[in-house]
Amino acid sequence: MTRKLLQIVAFSLLLLSYALAASAQSCQAAVVKRHNATTLYSKRDLAGAITELRYAIQLCPSEPFYHFMLGNALYRAGELKGSAAEYEEFLVSRPSHLEGHMSLGFTLFELGEKNRAVEEWTAAVREDPRSPFAHSALAVGLYSTGDPDNAVIQCEVAAALDPRYRNADELAIDIRWKPAVRLILSDVIRLSDSRKEN
Repeated sequence: MTRKLLQIVAFSLLLLSYALAASAQSCQAAVVKRHNATTLYSKRDLAGAITELRYAIQLCPSEPFYHFMLGNALYRAGELKGSAAEYEEFLVSRPSHLEGHMSLGFTLFELGEKNRAVEEWTAAVREDPRSPFAHSALAVGLYSTGDPDNAVIQCEVAAALDPRYRNADELAIDIRWKPAVRLILSDVIRLSDSRKEN
């Protein structure tokens, strides 16, 4: 009985070693796919980048960052629902990733899910309270959901952390604010300025 059990254990370990080796090879192939995707993305070939990233995820599903990259490519391609799903998948493994919350928030905002966007931007502020980008995004979300008082507070925190966050047009150069979001931020900045004058 003991000898038979040892044989089963030895055989199981052998199978496990083959599986681990195959998994390592798949993940190495996925790195190549990720590199290809990065090159295609930089050349604005979003369809090619999306295909490569989906294949990388199939090859190495244990790497959560591929979901984040795919979310970025899908966002740029205008596939917002797919983008949101990839960011959500990424955040399951990396719940403390600031940029993951920011990206999901912007995607949800564009999908019209403003309350959920506020939740993501609140999580981003919680992850990095020194991020003016997170505070200003939260200001936009709060203002859009009917909370101008807290929007102004977030706007002022962002400006205190980085004075450039007092000018929405200047920010458009540095970060990926879309025109509609930039207009909302401008409204919040004007509201903040008018309250200081009174």
